[in-house]
Amino acid sequence: MTLDAFGDLTYYQIPPQSTGGKVAHRRYAVLIISGITPLIPERSVFLTDTNVSGFITEVYEVPTNRKRLTVVVNRESPNHSLATTVPTEITISLPNGNTLNGTIDSVTEVLIPTGSITDPTNPSAQLAISDLGSASITFSEGDPQLDAFGLLRVSSASSLGSYQFSSEIGERKFDYVTDGTATIERDPSTSVLNMDIGTATTDRAVTTSNNYHKYYTGFSTQVLLSCFTGDSGKEGVVKRWGYYDDEDGAYFEQDGTTFNLVIRNSIGGTVTETRIPQSSFNVDTVNGTAGNRNKSTLDLKLNTNNLFFIDFSWLGSGSIRFGVYSGGRRITMHNAEELSNSTPNPYWKNANLPVRFEIFNDSATASPSRFSLICANVSTEAFDKKDIFDDDGINSSWLRPTTLTIPNNNQETYVAALRAVSTFNGEKNRKKVTPTFMHVNVSGNSAVLLKVYYRAIINNENWQDVLPTISVVEYDVEGDIVFPGVLARHFFLDPGSHKINFEGFFNTRANFISPSPNGDASPIVLITAESIENNPVDLRFGAEWVEI
Repeated sequence: MTLDAFGDLTYYQIPPQSTGGKVAHRRYAVLIISGITPLIPERSVFLTDTNVSGFITEVYEVPTNRKRLTVVVNRESPNHSLATTVPTEITISLPNGNTLNGTIDSVTEVLIPTGSITDPTNPSAQLAISDLGSASITFSEGDPQLDAFGLLRVSSASSLGSYQFSSEIGERKFDYVTDGTATIERDPSTSVLNMDIGTATTDRAVTTSNNYHKYYTGFSTQVLLSCFTGDSGKEGVVKRWGYYDDEDGAYFEQDGTTFNLVIRNSIGGTVTETRIPQSSFNVDTVNGTAGNRNKSTLDLKLNTNNLFFIDFSWLGSGSIRFGVYSGGRRITMHNAEELSNSTPNPYWKNANLPVRFEIFNDSATASPSRFSLICANVSTEAFDKKDIFDDDGINSSWLRPTTLTIPNNNQETYVAALRAVSTFNGEKNRKKVTPTFMHVNVSGNSAVLLKVYYRAIINNENWQDVLPTISVVEYDVEGDIVFPGVLARHFFLDPGSHKINFEGFFNTRANFISPSPNGDASPIVLITAESIENNPVDLRFGAEWVEI
């Protein structure tokens, strides 16, 4: 119940107490009390010995160890006017469940005008004042947007990852897992990615971005997800979508017919989950009932296409907001503010996380199920410039240990291979590696064709750490090529020294080096060289990259 339900509404007529128009006032009371030493929080509930109840709106300390309370009275109290039957005792219920008892020394009733600022042509359009005394300023499309740190959004965010299925299934951007009879296929007629499962308990389909999006300390991160669940819920079927992996994150969940918000945490090595059911959303239940619990009046239907959002502030502490866009409005469903000032540990072990969608059976079902994905985006509000990604990275380099002789047989020679390690300092490696430069010195009487491949397959390799405990990159100079992969770049190099820029292919959004979300080995960058003038040459090779 809000303050609007309290305070006896009365009127003065103009001239005073005459037959003219009425001016609305709301009845408050000022109490001077004694006998209570502890702090009394505002919005505490009170009850007097005359059975008058209400809220305390202001608390001040006054001389001689007394307190002055401004209270608003419950209109449903038997004696809602404190001045009619003056009470002598008061009991105050604190938010922590404790009570305080005191003596009322005096009562003064106060009538506060309930005037309003209205549109001259539409009196029902009135300026609203919040419980904190702030004017509600809105635009034609709704309230102004604030980020997770309470800053007004006034400019475009910088994208950390953008995902859609309008032209391809996105193998370079996503890792796909299917168990049982599950399938993941793109529908070219709708540009939707369909994840289908059968009826067995083993059926599961998971789509996870390879990109573990970099969190920029002190700035809000926003995640946008558009999808639809295909049905209004089915017992035994669980569908999830959000910003999370097996250890940490936040996501939306349709478990049977129940709609939940979930916060996952792996602090201490054990994964725990906090579920908030729709009936407990603390901002808007989006269930179409209207009233204070559903101010948007939106009746959210998960089986239709919707645009969901999660934004968060994370320095180990902060808050997570869950919501949905409807008709151009941003509707917050739940604000997990309790993540601050509640635990000695961070609410996530790591805020660098992927986008994930999944559907699975937790029991046998009567019929197959589908979950359809449209688009997703992760953005940071940290920067408003190009190439933000290298600013927070670690620059590293490597030089091939020995000079390599390229024979004059016009055949590709294996120069080196680079990849990211799966574990780093005892934990899963979640860093992304983006190659930036190559350094090549050609000695001899022939030019060289240098090729750079992405996602190569090799065998008989002997991986070595570039810098143990410092860099997440390892190299190989002994392997055999099974499949060279995608030709990313190629260069014709005359004898001499060359610094070659990798820009144009490798980036932090799609073509980077990192282990898959499921722990599979990272893509391999392969470098080969061949003499093009039928003369052998000697080659020295080095590389630079950024680890984010």
